[in-house]
Amino acid sequence: LTREQVLRSGRGHLSPIGCYLMVEDMFFVLDVTEPYKPWLIGRELLFSAMDTIDSDGVKKRGLLLIE
Repeated sequence: LTREQVLRSGRGHLSPIGCYLMVEDMFFVLDVTEPYKPWLIGRELLFSAMDTIDSDGVKKRGLLLIE
């Protein structure tokens, strides 16, 4: 996802999603980079941040689901 769309700072970045908080309808993103640290994001904004082109300008970002 791109932090730039979400936090108005930073660039493209890979961060795992730690969990989904169903009642709040928010995702917990495990960002370990200072000064961002872990943060919460809503479903629509998360999709919007992931629906972008990577830093090479070639491919769309995506989501990998591991079960």
